[in-house]
Order: sequence, then structure tokens, then C-alpha cells
Amino acid sequence: MRDEQITVLVVDDEAIIRESIGAYLEDSEYTVRKASSGQKALEMTAESLPDIVLLDLSMPGMSGSEVLEQLVSLYVELPVLIVSGLGSLEDAIGAIKRGAWDYVTKPIQNMEVLEHSIEQAIEKRNLRRDNLRYREHLEQEVGQRTRDLKQRTVELEETQSRLLGEIEERRNTEVEL
Repeated sequence: MRDEQITVLVVDDEAIIRESIGAYLEDSEYTVRKASSGQKALEMTAESLPDIVLLDLSMPGMSGSEVLEQLVSLYVELPVLIVSGLGSLEDAIGAIKRGAWDYVTKPIQNMEVLEHSIEQAIEKRNLRRDNLRYREHLEQEVGQRTRDLKQRTVELEETQSRLLGEIEERRNTEVEL
């Protein structure tokens, strides 16, 4: 059992594929939502952001490539895995270049491969989030230390100025004596 409940949005125009992937993932304790078109996927994502999207490239109407581009531009940290029967190396490379996190070819011979890709993408997303939080924390720490050092520098300059003034006064007093 995993620490967090993961919601997967399966986007494919073929009902049998949506249902078979969905059933396997539900058996593996994922929460599964299904969309039969790219437009429906965008609407569902806007309503409730899934943890990961499994997206077919070849769909009527809005293509998977168009959906990918919109998802990547709207939700930078949303993992999108391409699950497509096109299967050419050029398609895979093109999808990755456009922002897909991974590419799994259909028909899926072993659903464990898909599940492994999902787990890897979720882990990568979590590491990115942790890295971002860590960087933000470091920036806050550096900012606070910088402010502290500036304040300390002002205090030291004031002390130095006061001491130099006192030294000058003593010299003037000694000269008068």
C-alpha cells in the first residue's frame, strides 16, 4: 500500500482500452478517472487535477498531441505519460520533446510496465516538488541571513564611528592639556 492515494486520468477514445487500463489500476489501488476525448480530458483536469495523465496520441477531434501541449502549458508539474499504438521512435521522441514524461506503446503486453512508469513519474514529480520546497527554504534562509548581516554591518559601522569619535575627542582633550 502506498503512502498517498494517486489519481490517474486515462484518456483514450477506445472504451476497451480505457476500461482495461482502468480496471488494472483500480486493482492496484489507484483512483481512476476516464475520458473518451481530449476535450473531455481538459475539462476533467480543470475540474480536479489528477496526479498523472495517461494519454493516447491518436484520437479523433482533438489529438493527443494537442492535449499534451495544453496540459504541459497549463500544468507544468503534471506528469503526462503517452500510451499510444503509434509506436514509432519519432512519435515517442516528439512527445517527450513536447513535455511527455514517458511513452508506453500499445498494445500493453505487461501492465506492470505501465504501473512502473506511473510510479516512476510520481516519484519524479514528488522529487521535483521536494526540490522546489528545499530551494524556497534555502532562499528564505539566505535572505534572512543577508538581512541579519546587513543589520550587523550597520551596527558595526555605527560602533566604529562612535569609537573613532571617542578617540578623536580624547586626542583633542590630550592636546588641550
